Amino acid sequence: MWQTEKFTIRIDQLNNGKYRYASWAKGNPIGEKPDLVLKNGEVKFEGSGGNHTFQFQSGPYQYDCLVTVIGTSDSPPGVLMVYKNGELIVEQPVLKVQ
Repeated sequence: MWQTEKFTIRIDQLNNGKYRYASWAKGNPIGEKPDLVLKNGEVKFEGSGGNHTFQFQSGPYQYDCLVTVIGTSDSPPGVLMVYKNGELIVEQPVLKVQ
């Protein structure tokens, strides 16, 4: 699970090999129903270092969860990026991994 400034995010692999994105607004308990659930996500690997991105689509929105395996000492463990019609509208680094 990831914690960003505004969200708690969980990504699970489903039985069909695709991924599910669930998020809660900061302060909402994860025992409650998520504020947003996206299914049929895919993972894309970047080179052989292990860095990868989970991608989810919802209408004009694309949610990218970039996982940093190899980075600098200043690199966050991940970044949430949300695009609307290809334009970046949200970019939040992961502050904590649980």
